[in-house]
Amino acid sequence: MAEQQLHIKGKQPEAKTARAQSGLTRAGLSRDFCVDLASLLNILVIAVSALAAAYLSGEQGYLVRYLSIGVLGGLAATEVFIQGGYQTFDRLLSPWRALRGLVWRWAWIIVAMALVAFLIDISAIFSISWFLEWGALSLIGILLSRFAIAQWLGHALENGGALSRRVAIVGATNIAEKFSERMSEHGKGLTLVGVFDDRDLQTRQEAPQNNSAAFEDKIGGDLAQLIQLALSGDVDDIVICLPWSADNRIESVFHRLAVLPANIVVCPDMLWLNKSHGQVSKLAGVPVLKIHRRPLEGWGGVLKALEDRVLSFLFLLALMPVMGLVALAIKLDSRGPVFFRQHRHGFGHEEFKIYKFRTMSVAEDGDNVRQATKDDDRVTRVGRFLRKYSLDELPQLFNVLRGDMSLVGPRPHAIAHNAQYARVIADYAGRHKVKPGITGWAQVNGLRGETSETVMMATRVRFDLNYIEHWSLWFDLRIIMMTVWAVLFPKNAY
Repeated sequence: MAEQQLHIKGKQPEAKTARAQSGLTRAGLSRDFCVDLASLLNILVIAVSALAAAYLSGEQGYLVRYLSIGVLGGLAATEVFIQGGYQTFDRLLSPWRALRGLVWRWAWIIVAMALVAFLIDISAIFSISWFLEWGALSLIGILLSRFAIAQWLGHALENGGALSRRVAIVGATNIAEKFSERMSEHGKGLTLVGVFDDRDLQTRQEAPQNNSAAFEDKIGGDLAQLIQLALSGDVDDIVICLPWSADNRIESVFHRLAVLPANIVVCPDMLWLNKSHGQVSKLAGVPVLKIHRRPLEGWGGVLKALEDRVLSFLFLLALMPVMGLVALAIKLDSRGPVFFRQHRHGFGHEEFKIYKFRTMSVAEDGDNVRQATKDDDRVTRVGRFLRKYSLDELPQLFNVLRGDMSLVGPRPHAIAHNAQYARVIADYAGRHKVKPGITGWAQVNGLRGETSETVMMATRVRFDLNYIEHWSLWFDLRIIMMTVWAVLFPKNAY
């Protein structure tokens, strides 16, 4: 490497920066502090909305009562928003992305508070008009304040504002390159000062070079130069991007940098960096890196179970006449049972028996199951119609009521096919982290029917895993609505 590569691009480390010369050193305004202020504003907005609603509904004589309920609702809403991940700095910057979640959660809080008031027999104290006005005013206030906060934070991040951060990376490694890519894609208000190597020039030249040319251009010096920059106020955060196996090297770097007035963190390894949804959590009081979270944990599992039981029961009531006509048509069309039963793998690879209306002249199960193909001569006349409009899947509503399946989830495959795909497709088994579904994210995106090629199934698996990772009640309802369209205007169904 040429000698000039050991200098910071466009900087002279020996010289004081304009900011340092003018005495405008970083105040270190914390992003967490801004999040806390946003939470306090949230409580204030909901409490003030309670007073405004009392004034509008003519209840001025009971302002303390309504203020108390407003503060309680504000505390509840803020906690729910925090648990849902909506009170983070990145979410505050993107109010449009949080819009649906905030509306949905506030609606649940209003319903829950109304139910509690009814159960403890204090609902008569509060007028319905006040309650509705408070809910509406609070929602408007929450959303308007989020957009105002996003506007202010955006200005504070621009052009080296109070919330912008100057980041230095230690280690000319592939981990450092991956982190710099993630920072450029998702790091709002973050500026890369440079990449600094803890090794001398000769050692680095002798080491194998696995980084791209673009990343090599970012390498600006050694630890001595980084220390000078940090002492002059040009660095807020230092990220040590060295392989975890080099523990002695990491410890040496840390001890050299520990005296600096900057945040010092250690970047995770490539496994964690390649997982876009990894997060830091605690287990037994020890910080750990969570690469995958358990699906439907907490309230998610409860909501999913309620959704399945309630909607499947309602669908059965509504579709019972249709199912009766389908059963009669099958009996009149061909010899054999009305229902088709087949063993498939469900949640945690547990076997269950799936129910469908019979659409073929055969009932294959076990180790030899041939997929249905276009113009398959095994499909009956009525069966062809049923398969085209997915009416053969209706008996699976009984599987949902039994708890074997869900309304929405990865489609279950015959056990023989399951074993075949698990051998050749990475992460295929991850589909079994949730219950299989009657419909799914892959199916409403056109990935249904025959999967004669492995690449077709691999694409379907990606959609299934994406659904599991991003599950929400709204996501399920969206898929159910899209399923109606897919049934009315079928593709790849035979």
